Amino acid sequence: MLKRVNINWIFVLAIGTAIIPGYSYAGSALKLPAKKSQFDGLYGIRIDNGAKGEGPCRLVFPQTFGYRNAKQLNFLKRIVNHSVEIEHDVDCVMPVAYDALDHIRLLAIKKQDKAAARMLLYPPGHGGFELGGGELEESYGEWYIIPVIEKYKKLGALLDNKTEKYVVHHTCLAWVDPNADPNLDINNVIKALNKRGLKSLASKIKTTCKEYEVKYSY
Repeated sequence: MLKRVNINWIFVLAIGTAIIPGYSYAGSALKLPAKKSQFDGLYGIRIDNGAKGEGPCRLVFPQTFGYRNAKQLNFLKRIVNHSVEIEHDVDCVMPVAYDALDHIRLLAIKKQDKAAARMLLYPPGHGGFELGGGELEESYGEWYIIPVIEKYKKLGALLDNKTEKYVVHHTCLAWVDPNADPNLDINNVIKALNKRGLKSLASKIKTTCKEYEVKYSY
């Protein structure tokens, strides 16, 4: 049984070269705004003021934005890639990268979109994101890797050695992160993967998380 330990913690995007049947690749790239306020009303995107009207914050995309549409999905990736370059001229603490990633996760889980799931799970240089360190990278496993490996039904079809290594690394970083959700139980993740027949991934997560418990304990 793995037990959580405490630790101290001291964007080029591509969908990939593979063509996925049934996806739309037509048209030129969507233009990326220079300022956050310019997203409001663009391609059906709106800025959510929050439940209490606390000020403009999150970008909200149409639910089907990017679904089986490579051009729109690439637009979401470019938001993540260029998040630090987009001027925050409206009040919001969180970078727009999180808004785009949240929507990609929705596509992967709710819509079971293969390209979206692949985008979140693949490592840099292999179709995934250059996270660049910091809070986004530290939270990436908990927020974007684990939900997809738990809920994307055809996970096995996306896994190769490089992807498994990347998924395992971020999953175990989330497990030993003292700031992660205290309800996160890596043992349940492992059991669920074994039940689905993904024994290789489950075994690697179990072994690596044990190593990380020692490596990052104090």
